[in-house]
Amino acid sequence: MTIYHKHHIIPRHAAGSDDPSNIIQLTVEEHAEAHRILWEEHGQWQDELAWKGLSGRIGKEKVIRKSICESNKNRIWSKESRKKTSIANLGKNNGMYGKRGPDNPNYQRKHTELSKRNMSEGRKGIPISKEHKEKLKILQTGRKHTEETRKKMRTLQSGENNGMYGRKHSESTKAKMRAAWKRRLAAKVL
Repeated sequence: MTIYHKHHIIPRHAAGSDDPSNIIQLTVEEHAEAHRILWEEHGQWQDELAWKGLSGRIGKEKVIRKSICESNKNRIWSKESRKKTSIANLGKNNGMYGKRGPDNPNYQRKHTELSKRNMSEGRKGIPISKEHKEKLKILQTGRKHTEETRKKMRTLQSGENNGMYGRKHSESTKAKMRAAWKRRLAAKVL
C-alpha cells in the first residue's frame, strides 16, 4: 500500500495557503524530493528540515529540536518572558539539577567531554563584545596558575608542540623584526 502526503506547492512558510489548488498528493519519496528541490532553489531552513526528515536522514526529535532552534533564533524575548523561563528552569526542572557541587553525594562532572566539545564548537565564530572581554579580564585579574598548569603550558610551548618547531625565519622576516625592535627602542628613548 502506498502512503500519500499532502504537499503545499507554495509552502505555508512562504505564505502559501491551504486552498485545494495549492495542495497536491505525493508519495513520501516524492514529497521529500519536492522539499529538497525547494530548499536548493530558495534556501529556506523549513524545506531542508522537511526534506531530511521525510527522507529519513534525520529523526523526528532532531527535526523538532532544529525547528524550535531556528524559529527562536532571531526572536527578541521580553523581560517578562525571560523571567518566566528562568523561574520555570529552577530546581528539578533544570536539566543540570543535582549534577553540580562536591557536597552532593551523587556529584558528577558538570558536562561530559562531548557536551563541552559541542558547546565549544557552537561558540566558534561568534564575536565577543568589548564589554564581555572586559568582564573576562576582571575575572582573570589576580588569579595565578598552579604549578601543574605552568608545567603543562611549558610542555605545550616547547619542542614539537611549538608552532615554530623545526622552522626558521626567512631573512626578510628577520629584517622586519629588527626594524620593529629599532622603532620600539627609538620610541622609548624619545
